[in-house]
Amino acid sequence: MVTCPLFSVDGWECEWNPRVGHTWSRGISRVRVRSNGAWKPGMAPVKHGNLLPARFMQVDRGLIDLARAALGFPRRMRGFGENASPTGARPLKGWGNVTDGGEQGGQGIVLHPRYTRTTLAELDGTIERHPIAAFHFDTGMPLTRDDLGYSANYVLDGATVASNPPYQLAQFIGGGWPNPAVVTWQRIDVFHYCRAFNAAVAAWHAKRDPVGFFQLLACAHEVLRWLPLLPVTNGDSLYQRLRNLEASGHHGKMGVVRGRAHALRVVVEAARALQDLPSRNEAQAATLATFEAWIRDAIDAEFLNQMSNGSYTSNTEEEASSEQGQPWRVIQPRGYTATGEPDFSKGSFRLLSTSESEAPSWQLCLLTVALAEAAQVVPEKLDRVRVILRGHQRIFETCERVPDRYHADKSGLPYWLVVSRDGAAVPVVEGIGLADTTYDADALRAFSEVGL
Repeated sequence: MVTCPLFSVDGWECEWNPRVGHTWSRGISRVRVRSNGAWKPGMAPVKHGNLLPARFMQVDRGLIDLARAALGFPRRMRGFGENASPTGARPLKGWGNVTDGGEQGGQGIVLHPRYTRTTLAELDGTIERHPIAAFHFDTGMPLTRDDLGYSANYVLDGATVASNPPYQLAQFIGGGWPNPAVVTWQRIDVFHYCRAFNAAVAAWHAKRDPVGFFQLLACAHEVLRWLPLLPVTNGDSLYQRLRNLEASGHHGKMGVVRGRAHALRVVVEAARALQDLPSRNEAQAATLATFEAWIRDAIDAEFLNQMSNGSYTSNTEEEASSEQGQPWRVIQPRGYTATGEPDFSKGSFRLLSTSESEAPSWQLCLLTVALAEAAQVVPEKLDRVRVILRGHQRIFETCERVPDRYHADKSGLPYWLVVSRDGAAVPVVEGIGLADTTYDADALRAFSEVGL
């Protein structure tokens, strides 16, 4: 075993064993995150059996868990009855469906997580259902995309963990639970990534939990594998995005807003956790410097991407980020029945024309909150963040208000905002679909926090 200084935190000393994982010790207390697979460039992965997914991690808290592990007994999963898989995969406690990394729905999307009596269980279960272990065999440090040997884009999606390229770690074909011949586990994709780290945010800030700290850094490193700070031979990087935007920016064409928001937020929270430490060792200081540089460049990219009307995105009917084409093809009612069925007796919205582009209003709130939090971590970018958020704030001031679909006593921005015609930005004054004001209060709070 060797000491892993990056994850040694708040009196918990972290040791790494490539055949076990990371173990924290403080006095007589022990906590462990076991991981299924470790490797280094030029070496085949070390995997501990095919009954669990590639890159799987499992949390052991307390003497009973650790004793069972020492005797070679795999600990029972933190399973419960919801989200049972037709393929037989055991559901795990934690946000998201273990066999659907891109499961739709707003559950678990909380922009200011709070600690509750179930937070640690949610954290541990989420780690088990979100296999992202990628640690160097010798040191236990997170591996980079270059370390993994990817010459093409690293995909931060919910695809089956062991699959064919371009998905991750094809060398782990096999595995799965309970049938070794079927790989069923899927990671939480970037569009729902807050489900992967929300419990970690709450656990770290409330309890200084070392596992929460570990999960924040692990998720942030996964984001940096997907979108590295520096250029790579093949594939996307934050460096390349900035160069492209400097050449032709302010068109709102940088991808799905919620994915960008969740990716930025987890790197912000990981950096904040490192900043929280009263002192940092060399590994922690270097990691913090990388995270802060990435956040600064991400803010600059959002500034250069933002449209002149304040929108963070502009989606055409043909683009993958266009909500399956609904605002162009599916007439939206102005009311719903008590059972959730469309009620056209109250009228309907028009369809968008093919010359018009949209932005999902609720997703803009997610990125606004992430940017406001980023300004707290890299305060030198506060002025730039304030300019970006002022653009979003103007949309709240100028756009029509429609009833909230879920709360009869509320109104808000239309679900899809009309943001451009014939490729040119237009003032945001109308939209399609009833409002979803779930995150409006979070956006208003973010405006206030940056001084708007």
